[in-house]
Amino acid sequence: MEDFSNTTVIAPRGLYATPKDQFIEEQRKVISKMEKQIAELEQEKMFLEPGSFEYCHCQKRIARRYAIIRDCKSGIFNVKMQMNAKTYARFRGI
Repeated sequence: MEDFSNTTVIAPRGLYATPKDQFIEEQRKVISKMEKQIAELEQEKMFLEPGSFEYCHCQKRIARRYAIIRDCKSGIFNVKMQMNAKTYARFRGI
């Protein structure tokens, strides 16, 4: 039998290890960063020829950033709503 008494337990990182306020602030920073990049890409797209490879690539990059913003907003919503002990049914009895 192996003895695991001397091993160190490392706390998990990620969504559940991060405090709620810190997670929301980080997601808002990502959203503002993506909005700045979208504005820059929109300016760049104005100078590209519609239908060209570069124009389509720019559109895909813009769509990808909108998807990141959508995911961040849904993450913020989930953290705010599901961890609220007063309204979430799982925590209502606590």
